[in-house]
Amino acid sequence: MEIFSFFTGNEPSSTQKVELEKWKKDDKKCKSLIVQCVAESHLEYVMGKETAKEIWNSLVQTFERKGVASQLYLRRRLLTLKLENDTNLEAHFIKFDELIRQLKSAGAKLEKEDIVCHLLLTMPETYNNVVTAIETLSIEKVTIEFVKGRLLDEEAKKTNTTDIPQQRSTAFGTTSNSSFPFKCYGCDKVGHRVSECKFKKKFGRDKNKKSSKKSTANNVVSKSEDAVCFSIGKDMEPTEKASEIFWFIDSGCSDHLVNQEKYFPFIKQMETPLNIGVAKNGESLIATKTGTIISYSRVDGEEILCKFENVYYVPNLRYNLLSVGKIEQLNFKVVFENGLATITQPSGNVVAVARRMRTLYGITFSLKPNTCANNCIDTQIDESLWHQRMGHPNKSYLWMLRDMVTELNLNKNDIPEFCQTCVESKHSRKPFQSRSFQTRRPLEIVHSDVCGPISPTTWNGKKYFLSFTDDYTRFSIIYLLEKKSQVLQCFQNYEATVSAFFDLKVSILRCDNGGEYVSNELKRFCSVKGIVVDYTVPYTPEQNGLAERLNRTLVERTRSLLLQSNLSKEMWGEAVLTAAYLGNRLSTHANIKKTPVELWTGSKPNLNNIRIFGCVAFAHIPDQLRRKLDSKSKRCIFVGYTKNGYRLWDPLTKTVFVSRDVIFNEKELLNPIITNNEKKILVEINNSEIAEESEETTEQESQDEERKTENDVDKVIGNNIPTQEQLKRNRKTPTWHKDYEMSMMALSVEYYVQDLPETVEEIKTHPNHTQWKAAMEEEMRALNENNTWTLVKRLPNKRVMNNKWVFKVKTDEQGNVIRFKARLVVKGYSQKLGFDYMDTYAPVANIVTVHTLLSLALHKDLHIIQMDVTTAFLNGIVEEELYMRQPEGFEKGENLVCKLNKSLYGLKQAPYCWNKRFNEFIEGQGLVRSNSDRCVYIKINSNVCLFLLLYVDDVLIVSHSMKSMNDLRRTLKEEFKLTDQGEAKSFLGIKIERTEDSMKISQTHYLEKLLKKFSMEDCKPISTPMETKLNTENGEATNKPYRELIGCLMYVMIQTRPDLSVAVNLISRYQSQPTDSLYIQLKRVLRYVKGTTDFGLIYKKGKEVSPLRGFVDADFANDINDRKSSSGYLFQIYGSTVCWSTRKQSTVAISSTEAEYLALASAIQEPMWLKGLLVEMCVIGADEQIVLYEDNQSCIKISEEPRKHQRLKHLDTKYNFINESIANNEIKLEYVPSENQLADILTKPLSASTFMRLKKLIGVNEY
Repeated sequence: MEIFSFFTGNEPSSTQKVELEKWKKDDKKCKSLIVQCVAESHLEYVMGKETAKEIWNSLVQTFERKGVASQLYLRRRLLTLKLENDTNLEAHFIKFDELIRQLKSAGAKLEKEDIVCHLLLTMPETYNNVVTAIETLSIEKVTIEFVKGRLLDEEAKKTNTTDIPQQRSTAFGTTSNSSFPFKCYGCDKVGHRVSECKFKKKFGRDKNKKSSKKSTANNVVSKSEDAVCFSIGKDMEPTEKASEIFWFIDSGCSDHLVNQEKYFPFIKQMETPLNIGVAKNGESLIATKTGTIISYSRVDGEEILCKFENVYYVPNLRYNLLSVGKIEQLNFKVVFENGLATITQPSGNVVAVARRMRTLYGITFSLKPNTCANNCIDTQIDESLWHQRMGHPNKSYLWMLRDMVTELNLNKNDIPEFCQTCVESKHSRKPFQSRSFQTRRPLEIVHSDVCGPISPTTWNGKKYFLSFTDDYTRFSIIYLLEKKSQVLQCFQNYEATVSAFFDLKVSILRCDNGGEYVSNELKRFCSVKGIVVDYTVPYTPEQNGLAERLNRTLVERTRSLLLQSNLSKEMWGEAVLTAAYLGNRLSTHANIKKTPVELWTGSKPNLNNIRIFGCVAFAHIPDQLRRKLDSKSKRCIFVGYTKNGYRLWDPLTKTVFVSRDVIFNEKELLNPIITNNEKKILVEINNSEIAEESEETTEQESQDEERKTENDVDKVIGNNIPTQEQLKRNRKTPTWHKDYEMSMMALSVEYYVQDLPETVEEIKTHPNHTQWKAAMEEEMRALNENNTWTLVKRLPNKRVMNNKWVFKVKTDEQGNVIRFKARLVVKGYSQKLGFDYMDTYAPVANIVTVHTLLSLALHKDLHIIQMDVTTAFLNGIVEEELYMRQPEGFEKGENLVCKLNKSLYGLKQAPYCWNKRFNEFIEGQGLVRSNSDRCVYIKINSNVCLFLLLYVDDVLIVSHSMKSMNDLRRTLKEEFKLTDQGEAKSFLGIKIERTEDSMKISQTHYLEKLLKKFSMEDCKPISTPMETKLNTENGEATNKPYRELIGCLMYVMIQTRPDLSVAVNLISRYQSQPTDSLYIQLKRVLRYVKGTTDFGLIYKKGKEVSPLRGFVDADFANDINDRKSSSGYLFQIYGSTVCWSTRKQSTVAISSTEAEYLALASAIQEPMWLKGLLVEMCVIGADEQIVLYEDNQSCIKISEEPRKHQRLKHLDTKYNFINESIANNEIKLEYVPSENQLADILTKPLSASTFMRLKKLIGVNEY
């Protein structure tokens, strides 16, 4: 009877009486069965129902749940289901299966893989080993029945396993004769384990079947075989330290086995897990990974390196087992006698000795990763690691390399299909057809070529690289050159080396017609050695295609290495050498089965030493070069290989050194010096990125010339390589500050290329760590002597601020370090206004005031001395209650904090407190604070004329009386701790050179660093900073450091170089949307700087000119975008330029007269302030008129006439200001012809002749 057929309710028709009676009888039976299965409390749901269908429908409607809520409830139960410790596994399976059934009934769709995953998630941590083994299997092998069988095996193993009694701790345990109650997951039959299975159909062949391939020390056991080991009782438990590995020597174990992954410096995942048969009760374990262990034994007090290859990682193995069979495969011997197991080399030397522990032999090896040159922090190989390590080769070459080298662990799926670095660095045109002739021995033909000059030069001054490639082996040797004339010397060295190595002579040298190859000296040498020089036909580089292609390959691989590593372009030499080293270990089209190294030496190359170029490395510091408590390693950058070690770049000393004992962290590369959006093309040949146009060329010509190349590297690279910027999508650049705000950026630009530590930890490995430590101690000594804080117990309701150390150096006018400065800075950003501070303002001296004082010192024969207040901010008195943590490295006691008595660097009120303290003291000495510049103090009487300028913590004292100056110096030293630098030679980075009748202020050292910063130190100088017309046509947006360069130039322009004003001002107007063409014009300014690094402001005395005079000019509607005009003014004291400005006018002038008028209005404000300063200094009288030169007659007349003009109504305020200044005899306007208008150089680009003439007139020149 089909019970469920009655649920359909298809009752036979009444005409079929026999069938109807039978159906009713069977329906009653079905109703009875259903009712018997219904709980008594639920019988009310079936009462009154006449057929089985009605009863079934009622139950379904009442109890069936197929909604989302039901599925959510059941899935929650499934996810929270866990196997309890006291729960039988079979009972757990019943619970699990019931939940799965309910879920399916509720409408959930569960795939077989989902059910398996859910079951494994219910397992506790004690089943992790078997879960891990299952995870490694392919999906088609994993079924729910298979998983249950494996889990039941594991449960049986856990419940049946007992410790072996002491008398049974032998090499092999006994096999249980009891019948196995569960199913074998190998053949799906009940009664035996998989280790006993004779019909394995899923997990490899019989373990007793011998492999057809003989196993050696370098070959792992075939993955289809089983390994065998033994079990040891708990009473044999060894003791092992973290830096040691303990082994039991096992003569019955087929492979080396360990139970912890930490022993491996390098480990890889196995494609298929290996079944490890344990000869105890027929049990088995799973090995999932394999690798090499590098350890050290100790024999007679001497450490011996022991390297164990093909060691299996078995997570559930109780003890590490060392296979005697594997040891003997290497022709080593293991001798058991007198309670010892001695392992000896074939030569008889003892390498390790194990001692008997009851009936077994145990040995301990030490692990020393700091002395292992091959140790790498990252032990897992990701998909592209070998591709990066080998310098981004073609993936087919990398795949073919597996059988040509050793220690290359690679799966075909590991090779990336797409590598952006390869695309950026290798994209090129299609190659020429290959030649048919093939050499038959090494040195039959040697191809050679020179590549370069390459800009910038390497860190050690190399400009070229020279290649020699053997045609037969394709083995290449590279030399780095400073000049091409070194080619002969390098070839002589190459010929001597390779001829001795092969006992053969070079037959043919194939090269181009470069001057370095056609020299008489090289021809003479080749003639003596019997070498035929085979020159290519002129303009036919394809005839030397092997060398040309090598150059291209090296350049591309070098570019890849540098892009990947973020190293600066000065490291291209190291990258080229590394590229050649890696290329010799890659297969070629000419020899697809062997690498150049194997063809050259006869041995397969070992890649165990290959690491990612540019990764962080830690070099061991020898005991002789460090003290006991010093760090034992130095952080550096990996940049290449030597025969017995690695080449490492020390970023602190800027040098490359060689070390054998290195630890690598391949996951960490150097932090980019520039952002990804500012990456540059690697090789710049002859400054090809800089336009080499003439002074009057158009911008289009400039761009065309920039793209031209004239040497071999350009031939190698090709014409269609996009730059890094072109490869990236354009991003919208945020709007920047307005033009008149740009001066603030320039004031923040200082010594940006100094190599300074950032943390206390970096101090320990810094080459100047002694000086930095002394600087920190000096700072702490000053803080303690100053009573800066008091140590108190921390109060729970008080905010405690953090602090940090900041390190800087102070340099002289030549850029030489004269002082190491360590500052303790409190992190004052957590302070709150009104609670932790009330006022923060402190004035800073105007740079015009500095120029004025220097000019007056020259013209009035005044002395200038300079002093530096040590820890200036520490002298201010703190009025608020503030607490700070103790400084790092100088902690005393626990739960103590510093209650500040005086101000400290980093406090928001520190500048205010310091300035207030200094002002109170200096005014107490009889000096008066200037109203024009609040950082200038003046003392003038019948005997003394003395000026003091304070710029934060730098003090400049100017006076005619040395006695007055010395008295003030002595008084200052008594009150503050100062460094007396004597006669001023460098102030605020400005170099001061003085003679009897002249003075020069310049920033030569800053400009040289600026050129180096932007890789322009070798550029071609030019006579003007910009062309007469700025090309602003639309171009591609640039991601180069446009704003950074403008800020650097603006800093020097404000300080000492007014000749840069127009160029910087005009180009800075496009900072919100910089383009490549604008950046080229900006770099043209650097070309001008290159030729004028020694230029500065020259002050000369003896001129019969007005004490204060000025020049003002305007360029009408010179901005083609909005037609606003530019204003420019310049003021001189006794003919020395002290103040200048170039500025875009804020409104549109409707005529040239109006533009001049607006320029005049802005210019008058500056001399009014400057006059006030000079009056306070008693240089001029209060009634002294300021002479202002203007070259527009209409502007002069409008300014001097007392009536209003209809066309200037909208300028009424400015008109009244100018008119009032003239009426009060404060300003006197005088006409000057345009050719003598000095301010003309500050309004617009000029021709070369006019620019150079006016530049000298304003005082910008060499000494």
